[in-house]
Amino acid sequence: MRPRDAAGTCSMSFDSMLLNLVTFVYITLLHYILYIILHVQKSGNLARFRS
Repeated sequence: MRPRDAAGTCSMSFDSMLLNLVTFVYITLLHYILYIILHVQKSGNLARFRS
């Protein structure tokens, strides 16, 4: 049960769509950054390419 559904369902507008989009992009970028960090830690070769 999500508390937002009670007030959010009646006004399902552009704001909720924008919020979903921002959340999706944020989660995707977070996974991408964590993926890169783990790879850099495992193999020091990527760190050499950056600098």
